[in-house]
Amino acid sequence: MLGSVAVLAVKIRTHRCLRGALTTNKSTLRADQPASTQDSEPDNTPYSHILRLRVEPIFSKNKPSRMGESTTTGCGGWDTSECTGSVYCPPRCPRFVDKQGTHWTLQTVDENDVDRLVEFYDAFGPTDRAQGIPPAVDHRLQSWIEMLLSEGHNIVATGEDGLVGHVVYTPLEDERPELAVFVHPEFHDRGIGTELCKQAAAAAHDAGSAALMLHVEQRNRAAVAVYRRIGFEVVDVDGCLEMELPLEEPVVTQLRAPPAEQS
Repeated sequence: MLGSVAVLAVKIRTHRCLRGALTTNKSTLRADQPASTQDSEPDNTPYSHILRLRVEPIFSKNKPSRMGESTTTGCGGWDTSECTGSVYCPPRCPRFVDKQGTHWTLQTVDENDVDRLVEFYDAFGPTDRAQGIPPAVDHRLQSWIEMLLSEGHNIVATGEDGLVGHVVYTPLEDERPELAVFVHPEFHDRGIGTELCKQAAAAAHDAGSAALMLHVEQRNRAAVAVYRRIGFEVVDVDGCLEMELPLEEPVVTQLRAPPAEQS
């Protein structure tokens, strides 16, 4: 996690998607459910063949290039040091190795993944919450998650330890949607939050957004420093910092760079 709380001390505005609380029932499902048990029906979400744990296409070294020619410059599994990307790649490579050398897959989630996120947020205690989110009451938590999945673009980090991170930008129709990121309390300070933010920014640019917005407490200097390194700029100060990430050059090129070209 970036900073001392699981939300990077992000102050979320009162947009109903982030703070909404409709009453529904809670249900459970293992967050570490193997890919083989996932729904195998076709998914028409852009890049779903890569981002929903069906990652075999980007590991192939013999996919045709944009000009119809074969190529051997594709990916080599988790060793991405020589990966220069291909026409099959999403806006940003969905594979991530954290500071401890653990492998994570970044995948989009939708309304069918409510239970996985409910279980993920069940691990959050009082010190892992900021600005009232994630909600502590069960029915409010599930309703809040359902709103995020319905009105935002959601990406999670998953691996052998299950689901450990969640980032969302919302609302989708806004040219400058707001960003919120959450990391499991046991997986802080491993770069997962930073990578989730970059994944969301690359996806937002691909969807046509002009910028991403967020709010962060001024005293959370560690989080502010991370956001600045990603490219966020302070645009207003009103009790907390309002920061904006313009989705334009050179930020976009850095975010969408293939693994071999990432610094």
